[in-house]
Amino acid sequence: MKNRRAVIVLCGLFLPLAGCGIQGKWALSDVDPTAATRDFEFANLTLQKDGSFYAEEIREGRGIRTSSGTYDFDRGVLRLKSHDGKLVAYDAAVQGNELELERFWQGQKIKATFTRQTDD
Repeated sequence: MKNRRAVIVLCGLFLPLAGCGIQGKWALSDVDPTAATRDFEFANLTLQKDGSFYAEEIREGRGIRTSSGTYDFDRGVLRLKSHDGKLVAYDAAVQGNELELERFWQGQKIKATFTRQTDD
């Protein structure tokens, strides 16, 4: 039992160093169902270590709209609170270099998959 706890603690210490946490730059790669792509809020999402976020929404014919504020990630729920006071919550999971966000919109479950972007 002690060895298992040690492994869990070590993983908790090293995952952030390996870039496996939720912090980072993410680009939208897929939305399910596909028809909901136009209704999903973000095309790019940056989650900073200090708890701030920056997001870009790209709409055809309307350009890029940006949003920023603070975020909280706890027990599989990502909450984004923009500077204008809007709060949005998602069920969230990080699996390797993918971030999956799920929520219900107009009675339908939407799943958005983001891919971690690297600084070149």
